[in-house]
Amino acid sequence: MSSDTSDKLSIAGKLHFFVIFLSVLMAMLDRGSLYRFFAYLNLVVVLVFFIKNYKELNYFRDRKLLYIFFIPFAFIALHLFAVLNLNYTKEFQRIILVTFTVVGLWMQAKINVEFIKENILKLSLLTLFLYVLAQIVAIWYLKRPFGTTSNPHFLAFYSASCLLFTVFAFIKISSSRRWLLLLPFVFLAYFVLLSSSRPTWIGLISSGFLVITFTNHKAKKHLALLMILVLSILFLTNVANFSGRFVELIMHINKEERTFIWQDAWRMQMDSSISQWIFGHGFHVFVNEFKLYSQYHMQGIDFKTPHNFILEILYTSGVVGMTLATVLLCYIYKKILLMIKTSIDYKDFALLLLALLTTNLIAVGITESFYSGFNLTMIAIVSSVFFFIHESNSRPS
Repeated sequence: MSSDTSDKLSIAGKLHFFVIFLSVLMAMLDRGSLYRFFAYLNLVVVLVFFIKNYKELNYFRDRKLLYIFFIPFAFIALHLFAVLNLNYTKEFQRIILVTFTVVGLWMQAKINVEFIKENILKLSLLTLFLYVLAQIVAIWYLKRPFGTTSNPHFLAFYSASCLLFTVFAFIKISSSRRWLLLLPFVFLAYFVLLSSSRPTWIGLISSGFLVITFTNHKAKKHLALLMILVLSILFLTNVANFSGRFVELIMHINKEERTFIWQDAWRMQMDSSISQWIFGHGFHVFVNEFKLYSQYHMQGIDFKTPHNFILEILYTSGVVGMTLATVLLCYIYKKILLMIKTSIDYKDFALLLLALLTTNLIAVGITESFYSGFNLTMIAIVSSVFFFIHESNSRPS
């Protein structure tokens, strides 16, 4: 590759990185229009790069690119097969946009690796502080109860993810400046409690204990005691009705809203044809078809999803889709655990990814759609880190 071409790729690569950076930030702030603008801009940039530089960079000869595209586009193929219609649904859109986000970050590892390695922690910290500041302004100045989001669970999802990153950054930063992270940590913990999102609380607790099992023996005991101490304080003081919400769940588990939704969704699934069991019913059909089965419909309450990833994927994409999702998640977890076991340099990153993905799957898995922006964005970020690390480490020195 010539020097001029390399310089042009470097400049374009930096600009492209900030496009991806802004798309993720807008997703975190639940700014849908701005997220889509930057996500589509990323898609355009990726396509232009492919067309102009495929000979020099050999994009189409790399099998990893096929892996990135295969499962997301297989879900789209299942949808098209099920509905025999080319309508561009929200799920369709989200899958395409997050897939190209992964491809965009994979490209960054090809052309912009040094810039990212030098600046990723600073930019991530900038994102963290911007997110916290935006929520502070929205909650206390604009008097919006759920911050920049429209739903308490949405506030909880990204606040929990930022909380986990704050702990990671505190460990990684060796200077005294790391104590500045206590400020965003306190606010993020407050946002998570303020949301009253039990799924997010359960996700954080579960991922916390899971991560502890992979830490070294000396740290394991101290971290476990710290987790137990924090949970004990939250339960005994009932901060933000923490213990009250869990007691309510345990005492009325058989009357919990999700219990009825899952029962009704399973009855609907059982009425599927053989073809629908295998290939699903397609995206964006659940909300209308569920009205015929839902006990809540007569009360004027309708649901867009069954609040259960397994039931949702089975209904929308069938057994084939359920298999694809299982393969994808098992592959990601396998890579995370392998990195924890074998990599000294990236073990902390892997533990962070393990916590992020596990919290996401539990919290979003019983609250939002599998095809929601929250879930797909998190899976995209986790996947992108693997591809980036692999590509950057395989570059010739």
